[in-house]
Amino acid sequence: DDDDDDEGAYIDIEKVNQRQSTGRLSLPVARPLPVDQADAHFVNPLIKDDNLVHYVPRVDIHIVNRYYGRGIPDYSKIQIETKKSAWDVELPKDETTLDWVDEFPLHRAACEGTVVGALARINDGYDVNQPDTDTWTPLHYAAWYGHAPVVRALIVEGKAKARVVNANGSTALHLAASTGRPEVVQVLLQTSAVEKGALDRANRTPLDLCEECKMNDWEVAAMLLRGDAVDLGHAYRVAAGAKGPSEMKVRRYQAIAEQKEKKLTVEFLDGSERVLTLDKGDETMADDVVKALANEMNLSSELQAVFGLWIKSPGLQWELSEDHNVMTHLRQWPQFVEQLTDSDPEAEAASIAYKRNCMLSKGQERRVKDPLAIELLFAEAQHSVLTSQYPSSEEDAIYLGGISMQVAYGNHNEAIHKPGFLRNSLDKFVPSSLIKKRNAEDLEAAVCREHAEMSKRDLDDVKLLHLLYLQHCWQWPYYGSTFFHGTIQPKTTFFQRRNQVSVRIGVSMEGIHIINQTTNTLMLSVSHGALVWSADTSMSEFRLGSEDGTVDVTIKTRQTMLMDGLVKAIHRQLENDRRHAQAQKMIDDMNLPARNVAPAAAAAEHSGSGAAAA
Repeated sequence: DDDDDDEGAYIDIEKVNQRQSTGRLSLPVARPLPVDQADAHFVNPLIKDDNLVHYVPRVDIHIVNRYYGRGIPDYSKIQIETKKSAWDVELPKDETTLDWVDEFPLHRAACEGTVVGALARINDGYDVNQPDTDTWTPLHYAAWYGHAPVVRALIVEGKAKARVVNANGSTALHLAASTGRPEVVQVLLQTSAVEKGALDRANRTPLDLCEECKMNDWEVAAMLLRGDAVDLGHAYRVAAGAKGPSEMKVRRYQAIAEQKEKKLTVEFLDGSERVLTLDKGDETMADDVVKALANEMNLSSELQAVFGLWIKSPGLQWELSEDHNVMTHLRQWPQFVEQLTDSDPEAEAASIAYKRNCMLSKGQERRVKDPLAIELLFAEAQHSVLTSQYPSSEEDAIYLGGISMQVAYGNHNEAIHKPGFLRNSLDKFVPSSLIKKRNAEDLEAAVCREHAEMSKRDLDDVKLLHLLYLQHCWQWPYYGSTFFHGTIQPKTTFFQRRNQVSVRIGVSMEGIHIINQTTNTLMLSVSHGALVWSADTSMSEFRLGSEDGTVDVTIKTRQTMLMDGLVKAIHRQLENDRRHAQAQKMIDDMNLPARNVAPAAAAAEHSGSGAAAA
């Protein structure tokens, strides 16, 4: 306020508004009250002290950094004091206190989860029931941190008492339940001395704490505490089917349940699945799963050469090599998704599938005779068409839809296959993306007409229909591709700038194919014979070019390493095939019997070598 007013902290809002309208505004400054008019008066004692270094609070040890506030020192001029440093502080001679880790080594082993260390300390004579300074025993710590093997060792080998409570009245079961540690809960419940209904000082049972804190895998721990599951594997299975957990958590619970039950679900793209019992549990390799499938389903050697074991989610997939640990991949999948995609790991639940080998060429596929292999190839091709992973024109979609109807319903019957017959199942015969663009009734009528035409050809053999479907798909260069996701930046001019285009990149034995993710149309294809490429994993860039210079595209993708590895593996395979063909031609020209010459394709046995490199 311009006026000499006694109340300096007062601001006249009307005057401020008036001065804003006139363009003249001076900001007022609030003045504090005199000390004698204040209700309370506080003084910081450090303000009046000129030598702050000597103002030391009541502490045990006081250390002053003599270099503080002097800027960056010239380390070449600093000499280390060897006899007695300014940082050296002598403790009182009667000081005999030990660090916690030194005073309680068994507690430390329980915290760290080392069974060997815990057993060694027990053998050294340390008391397993001794409370530390916080009144926690080693069993409390092992239960809190979820170290089930240590809990078991303390109880079995050390004879630890599971009913011992800390200052809060909590037993080890209280702590395991509150932190959502179902494996520890199971171990403790197997101990006869444990009381599920024990109360802490707040009158809470372990189940109360579990449902209140909701930490980690609390749903599973609650199942065990309520008695709703017979064992840990069953508890994970029940929790996966309950309402509440997120999709990602459900998937993880299912994977853990299968792991605990030594079971693994393998999906097929025809909608079926197989649940395998695994003898090796956590140590199960992809080759073990393939052999178990072959034994259970009596798969032929030809079929095993055509297919491989894949781990996949909507935005990420790769074929597992025979020495990949399946359970480890399932557990680490959220980290893979976070590292290699822009997707939310919650939406990228992993599954194991039996799919077409990524290194299988169309020529090799055409020579397949096994009926089950042909059926599975048809199912995979149909799935890729219906999910729009393979771009298809409306004409293609209707033709393939007619074949699919012939496979599903046999010959066309006008009395049955009339308008409205596919009203609720049209997406099982044509891509859903096409249904959104066209009138569903017109599209259904077109598919039914194609079905009628197909029936006139008297194709009753389902195997021939499968081959007819596959034969049409083989004409697409991107058939059999492993797909990756990325973006490209179209070339711009000074007057026109274009936004990045989201694409998916198909890598097949024929070449690399870029598909517009929005329009689902093929933008370009480059055969391996004309391909020039480079990969920069640090910049997440994959540069695609052609030998004649007509193609020069830079793809931004976090999956650069996977793409580069697969392309290199395919080029090695193609080079081996070329050399074999040359050797075979020389033998034929000399009219000599071929001996000890194995085609590279047979040597590879389609075992996912490309995925292994990726």
